[in-house]
Amino acid sequence: MFTIQDINNTFEQIVSDHLQLKSFHTHGLDTLDVDKLDVTKYPLLYAQCTDADLDSGYTTFTYELIVADLVIEKQDPDLTQVYSETFLIMQDVVAQFYFAVNSSSTVDDGWNIDLPLVCQPFTARFTNLLTGWSASIDIKLPNPLDLCDAPY
Repeated sequence: MFTIQDINNTFEQIVSDHLQLKSFHTHGLDTLDVDKLDVTKYPLLYAQCTDADLDSGYTTFTYELIVADLVIEKQDPDLTQVYSETFLIMQDVVAQFYFAVNSSSTVDDGWNIDLPLVCQPFTARFTNLLTGWSASIDIKLPNPLDLCDAPY
C-alpha cells in the first residue's frame, strides 16, 4: 500500500535532481516565511496533501503545489521574469512527476495523475513577497481493498 510519504519522497527526489530548486517543503504554509527559512532555500517546491478520496481500487490524493521564489523589490522590480522562471520550474516538476508515474523506474506502475493542471500566478501571497505559481494536482495510487487482510 502506498502512502503520502511515498508521494512526498517522489517530490523530494524531483527537487534533489532539479538544477534550480533549492528546497522541498510540506505541511504548514507558514514554513515558507523568510523569517523561518534561509534565503538560500529559494526557489522552492511546496507540496501539501489537502484532500484524499478513497475509492474501490484507488485512493486519490489532492496536493497543492507551489513553486516560489523570493523577490526583493529593490533588486528585481520586474515580476515578469520571476513568473516566467517559476512557471518553467512548475512545468519541470509536473513533467518529472508525470515521467516518474509513467515509467516504472521511480514509482509503482499503478500511480496516475490527472492532466491538465490549472496553475495560478501569485505575488505578495505571503508576508515575504514570494512570487510564483500554485496548482492543484490529483494523484491516484492503487488501493488494495482486500477485506481478507483487514486487521479486525
